Amino acid sequence: IVHVRDGVCYVMDGTNGIRLIPQVGTKASVGDMTEAVGFPDIQYPYDSPILTLREALIRWTGHRPLPTPQIIASDDLVNRGHDSTLVQTEASLLNSSTYGAEQVLELQTGTRFYFARLELASGHIPRLPAGSRLEVTGVYVFNSDESNGRQDVGPFDLLHNSPTDIRVLALPSWWTAQH
Repeated sequence: IVHVRDGVCYVMDGTNGIRLIPQVGTKASVGDMTEAVGFPDIQYPYDSPILTLREALIRWTGHRPLPTPQIIASDDLVNRGHDSTLVQTEASLLNSSTYGAEQVLELQTGTRFYFARLELASGHIPRLPAGSRLEVTGVYVFNSDESNGRQDVGPFDLLHNSPTDIRVLALPSWWTAQH
């Protein structure tokens, strides 16, 4: 399990990802090894499918560290094949806000805009100035109205497990028109 949020477990096997929606509430944790059985739901079955196992019965088989994230380039950002997998990319910070129980970073990589989300219960990302260059690691969640009802937000979100998933590469230049 590479991430747990809102009753959904994001699970990786090698480089493939799948969403598990347990039949009953689960106390799954990041790093848990699992076996699951349930009802498959396949979106976009012919081109980079998004796989979900609904009403899943889960059996825990151990615990291990998270896999190494897949590094994705700016030209490969919008790709359903990354769904439910741990990825890493570089981005520019546009804004940072708190909405409800999560901290949201508005990011830009190349020409793509997207959100990175961290639940406040997992920690808090220190305030960073807009224009900061970041390396972000998170679980890629492709947004579609069928999978999670969030198509209007952006093509995908990154879900962070902790504030350590964000690394500052460079702060914006102090030399501005104001200075």
